[in-house]
Amino acid sequence: MELIGAKEMKTGVSTACFYPLETEKALIKIGEMGVKTAEIFFNSPSELEPEFIKGLCETSVKYSMKIKSIHPYLTFGETYLFFSEYKRRYNDSLVSFRKHLSAAQKLGAKFLIIHGSLLPGVISSSEYFERFRQLIEIGKEYGVTVIQENVVRFFSQSPDFLVEMRENLGDDFKMVLDLKQAIRANHSAFEFVEKLRENIVHVHVSDCRENSDCLPPGEGVFNFNKLIEQLNSDGDDIDLIVELYRRNYQTESQILDSFNYLNKLITKTAY
Repeated sequence: MELIGAKEMKTGVSTACFYPLETEKALIKIGEMGVKTAEIFFNSPSELEPEFIKGLCETSVKYSMKIKSIHPYLTFGETYLFFSEYKRRYNDSLVSFRKHLSAAQKLGAKFLIIHGSLLPGVISSSEYFERFRQLIEIGKEYGVTVIQENVVRFFSQSPDFLVEMRENLGDDFKMVLDLKQAIRANHSAFEFVEKLRENIVHVHVSDCRENSDCLPPGEGVFNFNKLIEQLNSDGDDIDLIVELYRRNYQTESQILDSFNYLNKLITKTAY
């Protein structure tokens, strides 16, 4: 769907919405909903094996889905694997990182998402940026863009830190904006958009209301019209990916309702 100002905006769903359902079954659910854009959140080393990836590719073809991004299962340990003082562990961890990139390449995914380092961290900001630069360069070998996500209690929770990161990485810096993580870090999502609009290429979407920071889109009070209008102003393609935790909804129909709700808003904004 072409939008005025931006190249393209699409809505999708992350397999993370169905965790702890196995990844391959979650992708099938997304396909059965008729959703054509998906994110895969890997949860286990065996899910990177060639036969498993082949099965995911077959599912995406069967349902005519585009896998736009992947989340490594390494998220829990990126602080210690990639952003510690122990260089040998960093170098060894690149083996698994490359397996994720190979999976992304086979799936046709454009982005690999990194959480980064927990605060307070043991390396300097400059070293953090240099490590991330190295991950980006490795990603380029596979035709995959490595992007930073804003996450509470991580270096990336602050839009100002991300601005500094952009200043260091230049045009290579791209990010995914996670709405619920912004709220949990006591930041407005629109603060990230105002400061980093040209770098946001992906959005993890959820709704909110008082005392609930993660709800299905359309069930809270978040101003999605404003978000879509601001994201649609210029820059790269943008994907709005519904990403919820299983405890944040009661029935799977709410996922499809959220997807349809966002699609209607995008259509309205386009005219």
